[in-house]
Amino acid sequence: MKPSEQIDQDKRREFGGRFVSQDWYRNKMFEVLANQPQENQTHFLDTYGLDIGKFYYFTYSARYPNRYPYWDRFPLAQILKINTQKGTILGANVHYLNPAYRGQVAKNWINSLNSIPEICLHTYIISGIEGISKVPNNDVEGLSKYIVELFVDERGQRVVPNRVWSGNK
Repeated sequence: MKPSEQIDQDKRREFGGRFVSQDWYRNKMFEVLANQPQENQTHFLDTYGLDIGKFYYFTYSARYPNRYPYWDRFPLAQILKINTQKGTILGANVHYLNPAYRGQVAKNWINSLNSIPEICLHTYIISGIEGISKVPNNDVEGLSKYIVELFVDERGQRVVPNRVWSGNK
């Protein structure tokens, strides 16, 4: 069963058709992804255990939050580059796209990197990443539908996602 199918099944079983909070979805995503069988990954020292071209879901704390109008605390990003000398990764975070179409866009990224909107490109400092979970390629589209992002400003105050999505229609 795909992780998104497991999440949907758990929601139906626990809540039926009732509203479920962002926090529930966020925690459930971490839980379900942590229980997925892991493929062999590349050597940790070379790539921090990350595979270029794969999607990961993680918790992030910006080292320099004052440099950004807002940033996502829970990215779902495809790894594009890894710089071990600087301790950074370049990722394409689908959460900067409107949920109405980001699943299909993310699915397309797996096959072609030339259509990534600039707003989705972010450099992440490895020391700010925690709880990283690999997302199966066959469920990137399914997991992208959940609104689990948490955009915050330099003071750590929540930024309404619609404000972020409206900039990239």
